[in-house]
Amino acid sequence: MCNNPCPNIKRNVATVALKMKQNTKRKYLKRKKQKSQQTINAIREMSNTNTINRSVDNARNAAQNQTAVAQMWKKTYESMIRLQYEHRIQYWKNLAINRNTEIHELKKKLQNYCNQSDKLNTHGDKSKSSSNHSSQGDLTSESYLDFLEITLRHRKELKRKNLETEDSD
Repeated sequence: MCNNPCPNIKRNVATVALKMKQNTKRKYLKRKKQKSQQTINAIREMSNTNTINRSVDNARNAAQNQTAVAQMWKKTYESMIRLQYEHRIQYWKNLAINRNTEIHELKKKLQNYCNQSDKLNTHGDKSKSSSNHSSQGDLTSESYLDFLEITLRHRKELKRKNLETEDSD
């Protein structure tokens, strides 16, 4: 037979080993491919999840931005309303102050006019009263003098009341 008792066995073992090696290699490559496919699928899922998360985050950010913008406009509107209200108050205050000064000026002019007319009337009344006294008698001049006294008293009271009201203002 042969010198080497098992040359076929060696060949068979080598062939089997080679086949096993190839099978192992195929299995390894198949597992590697599956793992890489799983990784790719996981990445896809994560990117889909990230996209969903991003879209949710974008929606939240948009809502927050809209809320911030709405709050800004609300504050702006409130400040404009407040300023308009303050402006209206200031306008009416100034108008009232101007009217008060006009009223005081008119009162002074009226008082000056009344004083001047009183002086003219008293001087004119003396001359008239002397002529009336001689012509109509004592009753007419006395009743007229009483009337003048009452009028002067009334004017003095009005002046005093006006001064009191001006002091209280």
